[in-house]
Amino acid sequence: MAIVDDEQSCRDQLKDYIGRFSKQWQVEFEVTSFSSGTDIVEHYRPGWDIILLDIRMAGIDGMEAARRIRSLDEDVVLIFITNMVQYALKGYEVNAYDFVVKPLTYPAFAMKFQKITRWLERRREKYIVLSVPNGMRRESVSDVYYIEVSNHRLLCHTVGGVYPLVSGTLTALEKQLNDPGFYRCNNCYLVNMRHVTGIGGDTVRVGGDELAVSRARKKGFLAALTQFVGGI
Repeated sequence: MAIVDDEQSCRDQLKDYIGRFSKQWQVEFEVTSFSSGTDIVEHYRPGWDIILLDIRMAGIDGMEAARRIRSLDEDVVLIFITNMVQYALKGYEVNAYDFVVKPLTYPAFAMKFQKITRWLERRREKYIVLSVPNGMRRESVSDVYYIEVSNHRLLCHTVGGVYPLVSGTLTALEKQLNDPGFYRCNNCYLVNMRHVTGIGGDTVRVGGDELAVSRARKKGFLAALTQFVGGI
C-alpha cells in the first residue's frame, strides 16, 4: 500500500489508522509513503494493491498523478483523500475505487477499509512482477505459459511474449505462487498446466513450445496434470 500526501501529519495519521485496522482485523499491510504526486509518479512500480492519494498537492496534484499511475497500472485500487467531495467525484475519470473525506476519523476510515479489503479478497488474483522495457509490470498468472531458468535468470513465457522476472529463484517463486496449476516438468521449467496442449513420450507441449519432461519428475508431473485437468 502507498500513501501520497504532502502533509506529514496526514501521512502519520493514515499510518496510525492502518496499523490500528491491521491489529483489529488481522490484515497485514506493507506501507510506503510519498510526500508528493511527483515523487510517486517518478518512482512508480506496479505492485501495490492500494494507493491512498491526496488530491490537492503542489506540483503534480493527486488527480494528475492518478492519471499517470493508471496509464502504468490498470489494477491498483486508487482511493482519494480530500476535504472537497466535488474533487473526489472526478475520480471516475481514472476509475478510482472510493474517497476518504478529511478531517479523518478512525471509525469512518475503518468502515471504508473493511469494504475495500473484502472487495480485494473477492477480486484477488495472483500476479508476478515482470521486467519490461519501460520498467516493471504485473502479469496475471493465468496468462503465464511457463517459467524457465536460463543462465541463472528467470524468464517468464506469457501470452504477450517472453520477459525476465525482476528477481528470485524458481523454488522461491513456486512457493510464492502456491498454485496447484503450476508444476515442474524438470529442474528448469515450471509449467502452467492451464496451457498444456499435449504430452509426448518425454515432452510436454505448452504455449507452442515442446519442453522436456525429466525421468525423475515425469510420474509426479503426469499425476498432477491428470488431477488438475480432472478438477477443472
